[in-house]
Amino acid sequence: MDTNYLKKFNVFRTLCLQNASDCLKSADLLKDQGVNHIVFHLATTALEEIGKIFIGWYQLSNKEEWDSERINIPIDDHIKKIFWAVWWPSIGNEKITKENMDATNGMATKIHELRLFSLYTDLADTVSSASKIANEGANQMVSFVRARLDLAKMEGEVNENYYAENKEERNDFMQLTSDPVKRNFIFGELAQDKLIEFGDLGKWIEWVKDSLVKQQQNSESLVEQELARKLTDVEEEGKPKWNIKIKIYTPSHSIRVKTLNEFNKKFKEFILTKGKDNHTLFIEFILTDHFPIKGLWNEGWLLCQLFVASLSVGANGLFWWNIVVDRDKYYENITDLESKQILNVKVIDPLVFNWADAKLILQESHLETALFLNSYFMKHVGSKKFVPINMFLRGLAMFAKNDIHLRIEFETFMQFYLALRQALILNNYDPKENLKDYLHTQIPGMIRHKEEFNKVMDLGKAAFDHNIKENIITIAEVLQMKMYCGYYFLTLAARDLNKDDSLNLTVE
Repeated sequence: MDTNYLKKFNVFRTLCLQNASDCLKSADLLKDQGVNHIVFHLATTALEEIGKIFIGWYQLSNKEEWDSERINIPIDDHIKKIFWAVWWPSIGNEKITKENMDATNGMATKIHELRLFSLYTDLADTVSSASKIANEGANQMVSFVRARLDLAKMEGEVNENYYAENKEERNDFMQLTSDPVKRNFIFGELAQDKLIEFGDLGKWIEWVKDSLVKQQQNSESLVEQELARKLTDVEEEGKPKWNIKIKIYTPSHSIRVKTLNEFNKKFKEFILTKGKDNHTLFIEFILTDHFPIKGLWNEGWLLCQLFVASLSVGANGLFWWNIVVDRDKYYENITDLESKQILNVKVIDPLVFNWADAKLILQESHLETALFLNSYFMKHVGSKKFVPINMFLRGLAMFAKNDIHLRIEFETFMQFYLALRQALILNNYDPKENLKDYLHTQIPGMIRHKEEFNKVMDLGKAAFDHNIKENIITIAEVLQMKMYCGYYFLTLAARDLNKDDSLNLTVE
């Protein structure tokens, strides 16, 4: 590393430590003076200054490595600074698991939030800021930060030898932990036992790299064996072989753990778990050895798509991958420079249905309906009857991806209409007939509001005949067309199961 970089960093380090010391001195003077919120704030600022030393070192030393893959650690992120100040010294001294990293991040977040809560007065406050932090809490924070500061001072300045000895292992550590698969191994039981056994970060990283190379070789060997494996006779009951886990988002439904647990008890081929919020769903598919590795990617992808589509119909909502967020604006803010007022300008027609008002909760009956429909979808893979199902899949993907940057309400509406029309044609509908009237005979018990049904289906015909302006279609019409298409698929599935083409369903 350039000597100038080292000098610059050491000056930065010294100033950070000095500022941390000054903050703690001030905190000591104010202890037990009835200003605990200020004491806590000063101690937290000192902790951030210590965390900045690591972040500054990483950023500064990477400036001369332009072509290397780098991880950005923002130096102005309060929580990140607290996190690195607390977490970094634990390497080599204790097991670093995902759980304790999450705990450290949670601790950093709580410290920052408590600082903000106590430092600023809110309209809802009924007590003084000083009384929000007890003497014991303020004093404990000062003691904790002082101990961390003493440790930081012992680490000493960075010189050319230090950089030469640590550059590779530092970069290796950051790169290894940036890979999700490698990170799982690094924070696993075996790797953490080895870290404490070695007590040396450099030796441990070399062991990690060697272990990952061996894992890759073993993986390649397994793939070769799998490619050479003879498939299990499809007449035999297959053994669990593959686990495919996907993450799905739903803006329409709120997810409850109890519902998922009840579902998982009944159906062992799926494992459903709630994500970090009530609108994120993890789905694990357990596949047997009937699935060859050559077709695992494509067949697995289709299997996932069909189940998610079935869930969107079964729950009558929207479930899909990575749903975008720029629904009604492309900017952070617009300010009138004369009046200094911030404007709130949004699109006239919303690009997302207001699901919050509906307050939909994912029920076990929705999941069971999804399984029922999924069986029908899977049955027709590769046949002519799968064509409209595939159109429906594309419609769902377009529905989820529609946003301010690519407005495709009309195209999405048409995708669902064409899927419905094609499904009808494949099941005895004559295109010369009035589609609206014919569909009404197929799903009469599913139509609650005849006027809305007529309006949407008339829009579909006009769009198909190119007698409509695209901007007439809003997200409300898209959702309704998707709903009617889903109702017809459910009807087809029920008829197929019961071997009765005259069967009609009714909304409860």
